Amino acid sequence: MGNSTSIKVPISWMPVDLTTQATKASILANPQFRRLVSGEMLRLVDSDQAREVAESSAGRKELRRIFELDSSPMGSSELNMPKELRRENSNGVSGFVLNLVNRADAVDEDSVLSALLGQETILTQDDFRYLAENSTMSGVKNWAVERLAD
Repeated sequence: MGNSTSIKVPISWMPVDLTTQATKASILANPQFRRLVSGEMLRLVDSDQAREVAESSAGRKELRRIFELDSSPMGSSELNMPKELRRENSNGVSGFVLNLVNRADAVDEDSVLSALLGQETILTQDDFRYLAENSTMSGVKNWAVERLAD
């Protein structure tokens, strides 16, 4: 039986080099990785784009946040998502949003907002509504309400 490697992907808008955790060939050959890319949960960028983002002031701030959260339970997400967190089992609300709301006591508001910004393009009106109604963080509630108004 072959060896398996888990890759931790930070919940962030910041580009991350996954080849520090596994070979490029094994990452690209993984069907789950390809599904995440095709479903726009992950985005591939070239090294020049990644370097440009990392060198910006917002990028440097985000990198510091990622490294600080590396050992936190909310700091990253493994490629395997439990079935109970998938959108089809949650009345249209994504597992990502459910996880953020249910574990809000484990992270600070800036980290939650950064994670949401990184996933904003794939969040739905149901996600924004759930955040607005259930988040205990005022900044997150306000952010979600603004997205609902758009």
